[in-house]
Parts: sequence; C-alpha cells; structure tokens
Amino acid sequence: MPTPTYLHLPLALDDEGEKLSKRHLRYALPADPARALYGALIFLGQAPPPELQNAPPAELLAWAVGNFAVAAIPRENRRALEDTDD
Repeated sequence: MPTPTYLHLPLALDDEGEKLSKRHLRYALPADPARALYGALIFLGQAPPPELQNAPPAELLAWAVGNFAVAAIPRENRRALEDTDD
C-alpha cells in the first residue's frame, strides 16, 4: 500500500491568538453555505474569482476541485476571517 500524503492546515485564531473551537463559540459560520465556502477557500490561500462570491456551493466546489493549489495553503496559523456583511 502507498504511504498517505499529509499536509498541515493552519488553525483559525481569534483576536487574542487563541484557536477557534466549538467550545469557545466566539464566531459563527455565515448562514449562507456559499459564503462560508468562499471564505474557507480564501482562508486556505486559494484565490476564487470574485464573480464566484455569490455562486451556488456546487459551482464553488467545482472551481475548487479544478483549481486548488496545495502550495498556496499558508504554513502559519491565521486570524479567522470575520463575516462583516451581517
């Protein structure tokens, strides 16, 4: 059997630099799944086209499958992106 390939994903941090978790309940995901997915792609260093910001989740996923760049994933933990439109 081939050895699996592993990679590090950055932790999402709050304003104090603490990792986000369900336990802290500091941030809620956007109610719109497409906005949550678009934000997750941005957080992971991907560059979805701005015109896909309001696209249906299936269209965003199709873009991500075809364009996801592992090399673009940030190596450091990062402050979570806040949803400021609500």
